[in-house]
Amino acid sequence: MPNQSPLGLGQLEGPRCNDNTFPCDNYTLTVTLPAGYIALHPNASVKVTMYWTDIGAQQSDYDLYMYRGIVTTLNGSQQADYQAASGANPEVGSISPLADGTNQYSLKIVPYVTTLETVHVRMELLEGTGSICLESSASYSQPATGPGQTSNNSSSVSGGQQSSSSFSAPANVKEISVLAEASGGLPIKLLLVNPAGLTLKTVDSTNGIAVLSAPVTPGGLYTIKVVNVNLGPVSVWTVATPLVSR
Repeated sequence: MPNQSPLGLGQLEGPRCNDNTFPCDNYTLTVTLPAGYIALHPNASVKVTMYWTDIGAQQSDYDLYMYRGIVTTLNGSQQADYQAASGANPEVGSISPLADGTNQYSLKIVPYVTTLETVHVRMELLEGTGSICLESSASYSQPATGPGQTSNNSSSVSGGQQSSSSFSAPANVKEISVLAEASGGLPIKLLLVNPAGLTLKTVDSTNGIAVLSAPVTPGGLYTIKVVNVNLGPVSVWTVATPLVSR
């Protein structure tokens, strides 16, 4: 069920979220940092990336709103503290500044235009020298199907070279969705290769993030390739999620 609130991108007020007429997926993110962490990492932030694979006619649109503290229902009058509602896929937002101790944030996923996708949310604690990653997902798909077990891989790829990782398609798989993210937003290419060695799909990244999906054969061993099109090395993180029959 679509929730087209607020009406129009750029409106100052926030979304409407309740259990009846304005559906949203709600998550509580708890960030616990030790004493002195912010003094050592004054520019620390939580990067939140939301992405999905469109299964309609490239019309789907999901928005992400983030609030400090525990927020339940919303009537449209509360502006989000942070948001990613640009109409893009992926949507990328940032929670900053952070504070020592334990702090909670409410994440609202709004299905502005939905064609029954599965939406994934990746959360990273960025400190300038590394990151801590957390992955979650929300399903808007029909009950007969849903996301399977997610797998991920990290690698460092030299300039002009490529990295490869394998994905074993489960027996009840329908298709696979893959996201690859390069450090520093550097450009990369993402490929999915079938068990016969044929490339099923190739996509170029936008701001260092590439997303693809393709139908796969149950039981097949597929290869996910990331090509570094830069002259220097790049760190790449990939995550693969199958869409499976329930």
